Amino acid sequence: MIYKTKTSCIIAGDINIDLMRYNSHNATFDFVNNLLLNNFLPIIIMPTQITDSSATFVDYIYYYDDSNSKRNVNIKSGNLWCDLTDHLPNYI
Repeated sequence: MIYKTKTSCIIAGDINIDLMRYNSHNATFDFVNNLLLNNFLPIIIMPTQITDSSATFVDYIYYYDDSNSKRNVNIKSGNLWCDLTDHLPNYI
């Protein structure tokens, strides 16, 4: 378990679970709640795949910082606008 190692952790990727369906899709609800219950915080909070007719939230970053850490962590993150693809690149 990550919390036993007292190590920070990042989960990031194009996982293709549309977080915008959190309130209407049980599996998405369970996925997000499991991350939150284990103290992973969402770093990207806006849609990450945008087309002319839709927007989805399928690329994301979650961050866990050991609760016993004495560090003051300042995180900067976001999406970059790019017209080469319909997925917006994320950064942390």
